[in-house]
Amino acid sequence: MIKIDNALNSYYIEDCIYTLENRIPDNSIDLVLTSPPYDDIRNYNNNYCFDFETIAQLLTKKLKEGGVIVWVVGDATIKGSETGTSFKQALYFKNECGLRIHDTMIFQKNTTTFPARHNGKRYTQIFEYMFVFSKGAPAIANLICDKPNRWAGTTNFAKVKTDRNKSDNLVEKKKFKPIPDFSPRLNIWTYVTGKGFSGNDDIAYEHPAIFPEKLAEDHIKTWTNEGGLVYDPFLGCYDDKTEVLTNNGWKYFKDLLSTDFMMTKNEKSFLEYQKPTKYYNYEYNGDMIRIKSRSTDLLVTPNHNMYVLTHNNFLKKRKPEFIIAENLKNALYRIPIGGNWVGGEPFDNSISSYIDESFMFLLGMYLSDGYIEKKFRGKSYGEYSNNVMICQNQGTKWNEIIQRLNGYKISKCGERKMRVKFNPMVINWILENCGSSKYNKFISSELLNYSPNLLHALFDGLILGDGTVRGNAIVYYTVSKQLCAGFEELCLKLGYETSTRIRQKNSVIRDRPIITTTPIFEINVRKSKNKEIQPSKHISKTQYSGNVYCVEVPNHTLYVKRNGFCSWCGNSGTVAKAAKSLKRNFIGTEINPEYEHIIEKRLLIQ
Repeated sequence: MIKIDNALNSYYIEDCIYTLENRIPDNSIDLVLTSPPYDDIRNYNNNYCFDFETIAQLLTKKLKEGGVIVWVVGDATIKGSETGTSFKQALYFKNECGLRIHDTMIFQKNTTTFPARHNGKRYTQIFEYMFVFSKGAPAIANLICDKPNRWAGTTNFAKVKTDRNKSDNLVEKKKFKPIPDFSPRLNIWTYVTGKGFSGNDDIAYEHPAIFPEKLAEDHIKTWTNEGGLVYDPFLGCYDDKTEVLTNNGWKYFKDLLSTDFMMTKNEKSFLEYQKPTKYYNYEYNGDMIRIKSRSTDLLVTPNHNMYVLTHNNFLKKRKPEFIIAENLKNALYRIPIGGNWVGGEPFDNSISSYIDESFMFLLGMYLSDGYIEKKFRGKSYGEYSNNVMICQNQGTKWNEIIQRLNGYKISKCGERKMRVKFNPMVINWILENCGSSKYNKFISSELLNYSPNLLHALFDGLILGDGTVRGNAIVYYTVSKQLCAGFEELCLKLGYETSTRIRQKNSVIRDRPIITTTPIFEINVRKSKNKEIQPSKHISKTQYSGNVYCVEVPNHTLYVKRNGFCSWCGNSGTVAKAAKSLKRNFIGTEINPEYEHIIEKRLLIQ
């Protein structure tokens, strides 16, 4: 048995039973806060079973005298009848483990994703049980007082009493009792299940029960003090074909470096790069949730946090919320697109004076239809010249280029080329930040971090060169994989959504044969409504065996890509973040066998 100090605020990749037996001393946990597996996910590929009884006994053993277990649970409905497993578990904690059922609380959701039908036979389900078990009387009970008193500021008059004064005479005495502004709340707790709606509500959902972080915070505040130890399982991860956007471009999770910062979106929809606080990588064998539509492709573990709007949200123009993948059922959802990018002005370097909207437009044209002219010496070409060459047929586009590059020294070369002259310093900068060959051109991170007005000019040049526009639909083509990745990031920062398909070499595109020696990247760009997800059409389960990955970031959102489809999605960790923000210690393990490497990761944060 290791010392508890060595187990605090760190993650483990192992079965939760092993963690409880080998890493956590007896009588050491102040609060267990969890949502256990439901009935229909009890068995996992016949290689693991959620051993409730063993886990319940171990949790009781590790709980301090006066410690509390908050068991957030619901029941499956099978053939029209609820299983009642929640009550069976509650009675087991009481009768077999010797704990008190201190309270049976209700977690009421403010909305529901699948309301009852008019011709149905049952009312809308909108709550889960929160059983509060205690080992003896709770040692700590910091009741939250937020129920307003109607008569606050007035006084209650007690019955008239008599008392003797100093002269030994009987006199009437009135006892005044002021009514406080707030009283302890009731045991039915209602939460708006969305980020930013309830105090510091960076909601992130755990396990197959919708689990708001604000709920976690409230229980932690109630049953622990600063420095207390909180224990809770469950997180969710991505498959090994998912990429994540970083400050160093798109990367597979397995290739992330300590120097990489993740692209995230905060509560006000502003884009931010954040450094991960935790990294997750573990073997997984079991069901995965596939979300596949014409604009989305995701493969995540069933308990992964999805960043979505429900029909109630977008009808009332509310913010997105986190819902675990397995709970995306019987409703219409939308995945938000875009975000607000602030960016900055060009770095203070030798060419910063050149960088304006006209120059950025020129870079877009160069990336699409341009090259750096080389000097002709003898029978061959040698070093680069000081000229940027733009290839374009004369006509509307030609005239627009001339207009957008007003102020530059431009000369015509033949029927479809124009020459723009720069000094060698600028030419070298263009080569360093944009590349030279059409097969390896790219948009450097420096360029992509510029302000939106400069990025818009870059976008315009790219589209004018190798793009097509039809109404609200925009398509961009490139043979450079690096340029494709940079263009996807550019679109995100301008509020667009993208989906990319790979056209094989020598393809026919828009009735035109395209002859290339390499595949062509076709990036569809839309500035439209959020991506629509219909569970009956777009969500399914599939078997998966391999490694899964994720990172934890403060904003709890990641911009990911799979098979060319970019989407916002959630990250891992909920109770851990709540515990950390409230200055509690945390230890984590994975109760659900399929996610056996997860639990401890979450329970050990600070």
